Amino acid sequence: MDAPTDMDAPTAMDTSTTMDVPTSMNARKKQSNIDRTKWRTKCRKLLAEHIKTKLGLHVDPSQVRLTTSLEDGYAWETLPETKYLFSKNLSDHSIRAFKILCCSVGVTFEAVRSAPEPPIYPRESSFNNNLSQQLQATKSQLEAEIKLRLSFDEKLQLAYKRSECLQKELQATTWRETNFRNMIKKYSYGFSKLEGVLSQLQEMDGMMDLYELNGSVDASSLSDGSYERSLDVATPATS
Repeated sequence: MDAPTDMDAPTAMDTSTTMDVPTSMNARKKQSNIDRTKWRTKCRKLLAEHIKTKLGLHVDPSQVRLTTSLEDGYAWETLPETKYLFSKNLSDHSIRAFKILCCSVGVTFEAVRSAPEPPIYPRESSFNNNLSQQLQATKSQLEAEIKLRLSFDEKLQLAYKRSECLQKELQATTWRETNFRNMIKKYSYGFSKLEGVLSQLQEMDGMMDLYELNGSVDASSLSDGSYERSLDVATPATS
């Protein structure tokens, strides 16, 4: 068997390089853990301060949780873009997640009071559904009755206004008829007076005509002596 040559023996440089590689990796890993611890602590403090400011709850930073329960007294309300951060515990996140949480608290998510979930009772749920349907039907019926009542009231009000208009028209017609009757009475009385006056005038005209006729006869008889002859003829002789 050949003895190892100088080329096969590890040199001092190779040995130091081999030892430096794990030392460097360990140093980086250690620094990463230090940074992660620092950001996790900072994140817990910011979240605890936010809970205190928002809800007035004093929570120790070491007890801050992303996945909460009813006993914690708080919960998280988040937008879709940061919802994935609340799917696991805070201590399981990376430095990048801690930084996002620190920058987004109060912006894309906030603390809210935790409320107990209502128990689910199938029978009561069915009963509530039936009750809800009945209430909805009653509401619809009431709305229909209200609309009908409003329509009836509107029609009644319209009929009342129409009756007022007709009453006013009737009053105006009655007034005009009364006025017309009074005018007819006045004209009738005036015509009756006028007829009497006309009759008197006609009688006066007749008398005037007769008087003029008699006057003309007398004048002609006296002028030609016929009036005397007529008297002689008319007077019988005496013996």
